[in-house]
Amino acid sequence: MKTKNKNSIFITILFILIAFWIFEISNEIPQNEEKFDKEISGIANITDGDTIKIAEKRIRLIGIDAPESKQNCFDTNNREYACGKASTDFIKNLADKKFVICKYEKLDIYKRYLGECFIDDTSINQEMVRNGMAVIYSFGKTNKKMLAIQNEAKENKRGMWCGKFELPANYRKRNR
Repeated sequence: MKTKNKNSIFITILFILIAFWIFEISNEIPQNEEKFDKEISGIANITDGDTIKIAEKRIRLIGIDAPESKQNCFDTNNREYACGKASTDFIKNLADKKFVICKYEKLDIYKRYLGECFIDDTSINQEMVRNGMAVIYSFGKTNKKMLAIQNEAKENKRGMWCGKFELPANYRKRNR
């Protein structure tokens, strides 16, 4: 009888440890990774530094946040400049009136498609961050590749990183 109790206690503890281990592993695997299994393509019209319109469909570039249209920043000499306009001008030069392919999974609460857009094999999302025209904007785990791209822009003082700026999200909150 004592052996049966010891065995059942051992099995119970073993089961609990295995269950705990499985739970820990499952938490390390991102559960909400975007699938980006749908596609919108066509001639792009630029709305602002992080929004593209294709055939009346608004696509919000996921994972990035560009300065607002009226937002100003400060350059290396502490001179104020229109970084929101600079960001919009940059993406217009990159993608406006060009054929763009956007991969997305879902719509946001504003009925915009959340996606990553490409010209050929070039990610517009990444180019905006690479050139300091946008910052990473994530509510979950940050994409390591995007973080490396942003760190490179920061180290090389590209775009907004050449001086001082307010994060676009903070600017929006302050200027509602």
